[in-house]
Order: sequence, then structure tokens, then C-alpha cells
Amino acid sequence: TMNADKEFVYEFTKMSKSLPFKLRYGAFIRADLLYANPETIDMFKENGLMTVFFGIESFNVENSKMLGKPWSGKYAKEFLPKLYHDLWKKEISPTIGLIAGMPHEDLNDLKQVNRWLVDNELPTWLWHPLVIQRQKNPYKSEFDLNAEKYGFKFKLVEGESIWYNDNCDWFKALEWKSELQNEVKSDTKPIWTQLIEWSTYGINPDTIMHDKYPKISWRSLIEGSQEFLRNYLAQLKSL
Repeated sequence: TMNADKEFVYEFTKMSKSLPFKLRYGAFIRADLLYANPETIDMFKENGLMTVFFGIESFNVENSKMLGKPWSGKYAKEFLPKLYHDLWKKEISPTIGLIAGMPHEDLNDLKQVNRWLVDNELPTWLWHPLVIQRQKNPYKSEFDLNAEKYGFKFKLVEGESIWYNDNCDWFKALEWKSELQNEVKSDTKPIWTQLIEWSTYGINPDTIMHDKYPKISWRSLIEGSQEFLRNYLAQLKSL
């Protein structure tokens, strides 16, 4: 997480200004720490951040507490539009990560989240089905370890332990994820990994980060990427 240490953000920004070129990069960043340390917000504009992933997970107060992210349920809806439109002036494109399948939100609730994001003109977001780690894994969260305490039960399906609750199960959450993502496909813009990938091919991310998917010239992107790779390979062969 890029902003886990405030002092690191200071030093990184200082280093970026000493370079003979402008950095352009993407990163995982915690929105709650930007909120807690507002002086770092402008630093990310200065040090070359172009796109970011925010793991918000849920705007629902109870679900965000359950996931160990109570800030998301309390402050994210107030902060994210202000950050993107007013503080970052749309110069940095956030991708918001959200989870389908939590107990206090059914499909209609999640569709309202989609509508809120569209209405507030946030650039892009990704839905993920809830994953509860039951296999041997050293990185299990408190939620993974004590899912039953939060109303989850488990059933065996073809030898796999599958979660379910009063709202849905893993399979339905997977269906919800696809439905929610497809519902807003024409309203969203490139996700953060696409901006990072295309920038490595010499494509200026500023020329595409503000375009919704239907308006993007995919042929131009592919042709530009192929031309960059051809030139790169030719330079390597000439060494």
C-alpha cells in the first residue's frame, strides 16, 4: 500500500521531483489514510500518480464493519467524489473495488450502489464475489477465521467448502458480480491496470482515462501498442 507510511509519501514525492523526467505510475492506496492525512493528497498529484485502486469493499455501515473497513461505511461516499472531482481535478483515475455477497445487501441494494457511482461521475469500479478463505492459508483475516459469527454457513459442493447466508451463496454472488458489471459497462472508464499496461506501450494515459468504454478506439490502442513493441524489438536487435 503506497500510503501506509506517511513519511514514505513525503520522501517519494521529494525523490520524484529530483528526476529529469516525470513519473507516471499506478498504486494501491488506502482512501482512509488519504482522508486522515490530507496533506498527502496533493503530493500524489505532484509525484506522478496517474491511477489508483481503492479497496472500499462496501458502503454499507454494517458490512464495512464486518469486513474490517468501518471507514468505508462512514465516510467513503462523502470523500470519494470530493477527492476525484475537487482535490485531484480528475487528473488521477481511481478504480473502486466492491464486494457482492455480504449479508446486509441484496442485489437491489448493490444496483443502487451502481447508480450512486454513475450519478456521482466516478470513473470506474470493479465488483468481486465475496471470498472466504477456508483452505490452509497464513494470510486469513479475522473475518475468514470467524465467518460463522457473522451469519455465514458452509456446504460441500463437489468437495469444495462453499459459503452461504440468508441473501445468497458463492454461486449467486458470482452471478451478481457479472450482472452488476455488465449493467454499467457503458458508464465506466478504463480500470487502473489497463491504464498502467497501455502506458508501458508508450500510450499517453491522459488521452484515454476520461473516455467511457464505448468511445474508446480499441483498434488505435492495439495498433499503437503493436507499433511500440515492433520499435522496441528493433532497438533491442540493433544493440
